[in-house]
Amino acid sequence: DVAGAAAKYSNGSALSDSGHAIDTWSATATARMEYLAVHDNSNSAIVNMKGKLLHSHLYNNGTNPDFAGHTATAVKGVHEYEAAYNFVHNNPANGLWCDHRCTDAGAAMPNGFWVHHNLLVNNGRWGVRYEYSPIVNSGVHASNPTALIETNEIHANGYKGSYGGASMHDAQNATFRNNFFGP
Repeated sequence: DVAGAAAKYSNGSALSDSGHAIDTWSATATARMEYLAVHDNSNSAIVNMKGKLLHSHLYNNGTNPDFAGHTATAVKGVHEYEAAYNFVHNNPANGLWCDHRCTDAGAAMPNGFWVHHNLLVNNGRWGVRYEYSPIVNSGVHASNPTALIETNEIHANGYKGSYGGASMHDAQNATFRNNFFGP
């Protein structure tokens, strides 16, 4: 059970490296986190996600509006990661998010950013978001999928504006399949 990470401020601005419950930046793609309850954190429940997040419960994270649209989320990674069998709900911002390259984790993540068999409910922005990925050099585009979003229950997300259940924005090489969307 991890809760209560508070935001820090400097000259009136929220510091984006504060308010996170868990930062996995130094982890490897083979890291495994299971059976966590992460809640009531002002920024992300888990930031710089790497590896696998399984059978966990994430709620009421990203509560400070100063982080909205940048780092507020249940889980945010800039490297491919797997999220499966999680209950992600009532986070004022995003649920599960891979952004800004969603860097290839190689053989450790053969399905890339793989979100499957999760229940994503009542998150303020997107239930699951794949964004600004992959970043490629010299116009060379990756040919292999870098995100696979499948077999999730995605309900009643996007209540904070023009958002919704699942999103792919400024990105390529993703497959969304067999997800169930509802109220």
